[in-house]
Amino acid sequence: CGAMKAVLKPESLEDVPSVAAWLKHTDAARHVTAHHGHDPHSQEALSCMTEENVVSQLDHLRTQPVVAARLAAGTLRIHGWIYDIAHGEIRAFDAEKGG
Repeated sequence: CGAMKAVLKPESLEDVPSVAAWLKHTDAARHVTAHHGHDPHSQEALSCMTEENVVSQLDHLRTQPVVAARLAAGTLRIHGWIYDIAHGEIRAFDAEKGG
């Protein structure tokens, strides 16, 4: 994911502050990825960052009042997916189980 690559290289966003601000929502995923100790320029870091961002966005989505209400009522289910273009695979995250 190009956005996640940019987040892993913050210096690439210095000249585009509006993009940096837009990507602020990735902070939680960036912190988790850093905690795992991956080399920020590695494929492992990119994969971790991408997956953690999906999980983080699912968590954020659950905080939205209309989503939270419908989840509580059982009238909404949310899904998080990552498409691995190199292998033609889709990985699904179980939003109800947290991963």
